[in-house]
Amino acid sequence: MSMSLQNRQRFITHTPIPVGLTVLTPEHPLGPVEHSWPVSRVRRADEGQGDQRPAADVMLGQRLGAAMESGYSIVEVPVNSSLAPALAIYRRLWSQPALQDWLTSKGLETGTLTLHKDFIQGYVVRDGVRTPVRFSTSDASGWWQASAPLRALREVLDPRDRGVTYLADGEQWVPRHLVLQAFGIELPMDMEEANQLEQQLRTQGLSMPPARARSMAADLAQVQLTIGELEERPRLADQLERLITDLPDTTPWDGAQPADGSHTLRQMIEQKGLGTPHTVGDVRNVIQWLRTTLPPAPPLGNYAGFMDWTWAPSQLSAPDKVTLAALANAQLGGAPAEAFDYLKDHGIEDLQADPGGHLQRLLDSPEALDLGERWARSVNWYGTGDIGTTVPKSVCQQMVIAAIKLHADPLAPGKPGQVAGYDLYQPANMGRTFAAIRRDLDNHLINQKGLDSKLAVLAAHIGLAQAAPEFLVRDVPDAIHMGTPAWMELRLGCGMVDNVAPGTSRAMDEEQISAITVLGPTSEAQATLMRLLGLRIITDWAVLNGVIPDAPGGEFSAQMIQTASAAFQQQREDVSCAFTQCASGLPARKSVAIAELLKVFPGITASRLEGMTVQIADAAERRNMRVSEPRRRSLVETYMTGDLTPGKWVLTSDLPQAPALAASSPYQPRREVIAPAEKRNELDARIRRLPALDGLLKTAVDDHRSVLKQAYATQLKLRIAELPLEDRKLLELGNVELFTLRGETGEIQAKETDTHRDAVKYRQGTLIRAEHGATVSYYEVFAKGPIVKRTDLPSQLVLGGVVGKKRVPAPWGAAYVSIVRGTDLAIDVDAYAKGSEPRSTLGPSKVIVEKLGATLTADPRPAGFTFDGYVPDSYSSSKTADIVARITQGNFYEPQETMLARAKGVLPLEQHREAVARDHGILLGLVPFVGAYQEFAAGNIGSGLFSLALDVGGVALAAAGRARSLIRAGRTLAQAPVAGVIRRMGPTLSPLAPKAAWAKPVASFSDKAFDFVREGVLFSSAALNPFDGYPQLLNAATKGLVKLPALVAGGATRLSKSVPHLVTAEEKMRSYLMTAAGQTAPSVPPAAGLSGTNQGVDVHATGHNGRWYAIDPRSGQPFGTPLNEFQQAR
Repeated sequence: MSMSLQNRQRFITHTPIPVGLTVLTPEHPLGPVEHSWPVSRVRRADEGQGDQRPAADVMLGQRLGAAMESGYSIVEVPVNSSLAPALAIYRRLWSQPALQDWLTSKGLETGTLTLHKDFIQGYVVRDGVRTPVRFSTSDASGWWQASAPLRALREVLDPRDRGVTYLADGEQWVPRHLVLQAFGIELPMDMEEANQLEQQLRTQGLSMPPARARSMAADLAQVQLTIGELEERPRLADQLERLITDLPDTTPWDGAQPADGSHTLRQMIEQKGLGTPHTVGDVRNVIQWLRTTLPPAPPLGNYAGFMDWTWAPSQLSAPDKVTLAALANAQLGGAPAEAFDYLKDHGIEDLQADPGGHLQRLLDSPEALDLGERWARSVNWYGTGDIGTTVPKSVCQQMVIAAIKLHADPLAPGKPGQVAGYDLYQPANMGRTFAAIRRDLDNHLINQKGLDSKLAVLAAHIGLAQAAPEFLVRDVPDAIHMGTPAWMELRLGCGMVDNVAPGTSRAMDEEQISAITVLGPTSEAQATLMRLLGLRIITDWAVLNGVIPDAPGGEFSAQMIQTASAAFQQQREDVSCAFTQCASGLPARKSVAIAELLKVFPGITASRLEGMTVQIADAAERRNMRVSEPRRRSLVETYMTGDLTPGKWVLTSDLPQAPALAASSPYQPRREVIAPAEKRNELDARIRRLPALDGLLKTAVDDHRSVLKQAYATQLKLRIAELPLEDRKLLELGNVELFTLRGETGEIQAKETDTHRDAVKYRQGTLIRAEHGATVSYYEVFAKGPIVKRTDLPSQLVLGGVVGKKRVPAPWGAAYVSIVRGTDLAIDVDAYAKGSEPRSTLGPSKVIVEKLGATLTADPRPAGFTFDGYVPDSYSSSKTADIVARITQGNFYEPQETMLARAKGVLPLEQHREAVARDHGILLGLVPFVGAYQEFAAGNIGSGLFSLALDVGGVALAAAGRARSLIRAGRTLAQAPVAGVIRRMGPTLSPLAPKAAWAKPVASFSDKAFDFVREGVLFSSAALNPFDGYPQLLNAATKGLVKLPALVAGGATRLSKSVPHLVTAEEKMRSYLMTAAGQTAPSVPPAAGLSGTNQGVDVHATGHNGRWYAIDPRSGQPFGTPLNEFQQAR
């Protein structure tokens, strides 16, 4: 009989061990391990530097045998052994300054550290108490950035991930299992095997087989190349940055030949697969690539190890799924799930707070591992029928994951974008947050699939990792909704990093993912690969937004894709223009004054101009002025107040520097310095050229208000497009009326004027009524915040108020006159009048409702669509445009006179703050819709800088890539001074002066991936070369059925002359990003077994116990379940 993983662990821990010592187990320890050390840790005298490797290996084996006998968990490695070269590199990497700085910053005791594949653990002293800690590659500790070179070597030293201890300079002590792995020795299965191994080691020592030595040397050489590359990239980036500082992007770049005659920098860049930069802009893109790092993928990847979209060796076959689904339903059915005691100890809220962590702990539990092993045997996993075999832990865990998937959906994994039949990208989810959609998914699994509520949380997590990994990215701001460009770029970034290793995106946060999407492609082939990834994303966006109908089976035509891309590009252009307009800031009197003064004082900087002063030119006038009146004033302020008139002033700097002469007698005034006439005339000439400031300011404010209306209109269209699908259909197909609300003027009806009514108009909100059939709904549209649906208002509103009587004094005593009064309506007056957060618990308020324009009549439903199947394109709809035009023209949130007062700086402080907060809200509402590098209205991305006047000070944004960072500072902007925001956001936002160097950067992946109008190479290739495989590429990509490497490789035999450049580009990009993650390409053993096909896929297989099994190309060993359809090649 075979021994299970848990029984094997229990067997080992029962071996006699001295008190306080540790022992190797196949499981990761629950906490940091403090290793016990033999009495002497100094290098032994009998080693000698001249020992040859065979002798040193024998000595190492003897020491290992002695350690096993005495129960010590570590052993000293001779300096000349086969393992010593790898340990020398390992020690050097620990001593790197960057890594040492990270360890110091965390306060870690280096003697307690244990390194694993995706985490490090040890002890720290906090408040005098030693505390165990653990930092992983998927948290925000910075461990994955600091540990990349170290992790690359760990793959060679500890491929089974049992833990490697810290080594200081000169130390040679390592865990016993490290030696066993290096020499290819399996852990003993029982006491008899352990005694035999111990005896053999003590008498014969160790000997490295030649093939093993060559393999280890090759792996070590590959790791050294990776480490060297990881160390060189930041150095090269710093060197390039120094060379191009302040140079415009359009400047040609020659590659900078080093003085020592070595490779040019351009050649070094080419050798790294980053293309051939020709301009400074290209070099800046290369610098971003050089500074790109990735975390390693989680051990279980995207939880699709046994059930991916397309079959591959190690995947479960259809019969396997039937068998496993039946076992899973029997074991996991009912409530609670009987198999998992772990779930009984945790509440639903606890599971929802950290589903990934709970899932991992469940999969590590003995009950799950035992269950996974039983299920692996039930589907005849390779070796499970042999006596004494143990199913690998990862296989047990993936088997449990597959069983949970099949319990939720017998057809798992289903279709891309779906989990157990729930369509994540359905139009009804447009505009919703990830959290809201995930709650719906949980309810779907519980109510429609019958899952236990706790198991449903974990099943949703498992399904999302494969179907929609963007849902599992850390720290995604709530402002990123389904269907926004920010969501599209997040999804694109997940696809890019998950193509390196599935599940990588789950270890990253939103900001790190976004940094990947703003990289620019280094070749056209790379850009084409991104378009393949973008195909499914752009069609999902278009279906969500009603631009194109959903296509059965994902069969979207080229015309549909180009229509989707054109609509997306148009919306992006609209939003970019609106964002720029909002960010320009309200013109202030001072800024207009400085701009005009600079025209008449050429060659003077603005800062110097602000320091210039003027004095009264006539000495007698100065002498006769009141003491309270200033003789010297700021030039700018004098112009702003309208006092800068000809014949009155002289520049202070133009007065002679000689001191005033004393009076000759007590009755004679002091003789003051006389201003030179030519200087007075010169200043007078400049003053006569200055226009009146009030007129200029009014024109500037009117222009700003006009463009702000356009920006506000764009934002309103976006907000309407994000309404729930039923509400979007109601607005599109129903009769729509708009209303404004106001208070009572207090004037009698006979004297009430439009001016009176405008003074009490509530401009911060507009009420919309929509009627379709028997359905009537109201929508409150506020200048700030979301649109609020109201179903509790009366079906018909009282318009114009009601006319009441007011008693007024009269010569004959009193009289009653007509006055317009408000009627009761359950609305929040403060929200409509002041823009405060709307409250729903208030009682009725007295308001006067007035209709805003004529009724917008119902539009006919397009032919061929039912009401249920119709998805309106609300953003581009003419109905939406009419609604938005009514609001912006008839009820704009800030009157012209108020905006002018704000520009003059005379608006009361409280009203000023309200206006600034409103500006912030509108600006931030646009941020999720701008591109990672947005194209401005003129098509220039950051041609200089645009000013973002968020407060009294200014903030400048270099490009929308930086603007996107406002998504993460959304709450900060409205509540904190700009200076504080700048400090917290670091280099993302900073007050800067425009630089010519900041011209349009290289178009990013997020620009290229969704542009199928200007970049139509895929469609032209498919049309011109119907037999070279491009149509198959497009078809598979639009369905989202396969990942990029499989997509390209799978069609390689049919893509003749076209595909090699895509294959090469994909391999280069994946290799580059693998190195960025501290990973090395595994050495591939020679193909073994018999070649053939299974389910149409090429495989190498071998027979075992009457069945065919695939051979793992990475290890050369058989694995997986039987190949029921294997056909040997002839």
